[in-house]
Amino acid sequence: MKKIATILVLLITSLPAFADRYIEDSAGSSSGGFFNIIFGIIFSILALLYLVHSFSKWKDRQEKNEKPEPLNDAWDWGTHLFGYAIVAIFACMSVLLISRIFFDAIFVREYWYWVFLICFGLITYFKRT
Repeated sequence: MKKIATILVLLITSLPAFADRYIEDSAGSSSGGFFNIIFGIIFSILALLYLVHSFSKWKDRQEKNEKPEPLNDAWDWGTHLFGYAIVAIFACMSVLLISRIFFDAIFVREYWYWVFLICFGLITYFKRT
């Protein structure tokens, strides 16, 4: 039941955020094609589910005092950090598009990297501690 509620919350927050892309503003926003929006919604929901799943696994590890699997070399670290960065891009999309409702597009354009860095930091922290 918790998973269904989580999926519904993520779906409810993602759909209005991507629907907002169709609203043109003076800052020159661009709306993608239909399939771009659908793929964006799907990948954003999957990224947010990955973030929630990472948090639940991290919480279980903290209760059992376990450590994550160690990464051996630079290739392992690089591939994991690259994967976390891709997930963080899609995870921060909904946050950025919803923040556009409360602020203007220029605000989002100036501070998008902070949201990305926070999402990237959360995913890395949950997976590596």
